[in-house]
Amino acid sequence: MPKIRFPGAVQYDGSNLAIGDEKRAIIYQVSGGTVVGTTTLRGACLVQQFFIDGAHVIVPTVCGSNGEVSIYNYPAGGAPIERLTGLKAPFGAVVSR
Repeated sequence: MPKIRFPGAVQYDGSNLAIGDEKRAIIYQVSGGTVVGTTTLRGACLVQQFFIDGAHVIVPTVCGSNGEVSIYNYPAGGAPIERLTGLKAPFGAVVSR
């Protein structure tokens, strides 16, 4: 298991445990104590929490004094597919139906 610099959110994604590294903006997929995949969140800086909703992950992030909520493909990651900008310090996200 890689050393997680600053553990963030933890969520079950339906197959694996998803564990965030707040400082690296990476979500590790873990099964039985072994990393089986990673999701890199390009453009994210400080990811304290995230919410996985099917094939997407919703990510509040703060880069310097700029906050936004970004949506990424999950588990692919990469660049955000949608962004809500102009926020001060977004912290959490949840989807309710």
